[in-house]
Amino acid sequence: MLRSRCRAVGATRRGVRGATEIFASGDLDERRIAELVEQRAPIDVFGVGTALSTSSDAPALGGVYKLVEVERAGLAQPVLKLSQGKGTYPGVKQVWRVSDCGRPTHDVLAKDDEPPPRAGRPLLSPVMRRGRRLRAAPVLHEIRESALRAVEALPESVLGLDGAADYRVVVSDGLVRLTEDLQRRVHAVAG
Repeated sequence: MLRSRCRAVGATRRGVRGATEIFASGDLDERRIAELVEQRAPIDVFGVGTALSTSSDAPALGGVYKLVEVERAGLAQPVLKLSQGKGTYPGVKQVWRVSDCGRPTHDVLAKDDEPPPRAGRPLLSPVMRRGRRLRAAPVLHEIRESALRAVEALPESVLGLDGAADYRVVVSDGLVRLTEDLQRRVHAVAG
């Protein structure tokens, strides 16, 4: 109703200096925004706060450091964890995004020294080495633009809120072999 009255006096025309925009906020998330857009709610801007900082289905972000390599006698040695449900892939890794005609089709998790898959580009790059930053931190608008380009490049099938397809991640043959080799060695020692 307020929107109709504002529109009647010309206060909500897009692009008009001094025009009033309707801003909605308050416990909004992607699903509620989708509902409002579908209902053609007369809203110009959505303010999302709580849903950005707290996930309703997993309100705590669990972060666990998994050791994947140790230095012994000056040499890097891959290691892995074998606990049930907590196993890891050993060694330093690279994630490759593989594309076809400019659209990502899948990612490949590989050892960092493996050759890249055909049409793959690396997703990981060092940020620090020996306690020193390798380059200046990107500014916020650069991070935003990079994230937008990455999402725009993804297949439509993985972008939906409901019924989105799984995005395929393949573990490289080299990483599978290294993992199996270390598992055999650990089991042989444990006897």
